[in-house]
Amino acid sequence: MNHTMKIWNEHYTKQKSRLTYPDENLVRILAKLPHEGKALDFGAGSGRHSFLLKSLGFEVTALDYAKNSLQIIQEIASDIRVVHAESPPYPFKENEFSIIISWGVLHYNSLENIMQILQEYKRILKKNG
Repeated sequence: MNHTMKIWNEHYTKQKSRLTYPDENLVRILAKLPHEGKALDFGAGSGRHSFLLKSLGFEVTALDYAKNSLQIIQEIASDIRVVHAESPPYPFKENEFSIIISWGVLHYNSLENIMQILQEYKRILKKNG
């Protein structure tokens, strides 16, 4: 387990890490988009955006490399698919998702890893997604 993964796993053992309200800026963005298809909450954390996407009618997959965060999501909403993955490539089909939410995630990665993640987004996001 790498150092940052250990930090995030420990973070999600604390009650204060369970954020419940989605970011208001994301709410505004999503209000302008169609609410259909599969959504990926990349770096899902405690699931606040996964729950929002689910409430809007998306079929949601939550991905994180902190297993503890995924356990929190499953405790609250067992119908959200959770995927534990540490780095690209991710276990998704090409063009699988209509939308990818990656809120407050990329800046925790090296530039090289960011570029790999962005290539994966391009691979798994539907055309015009």
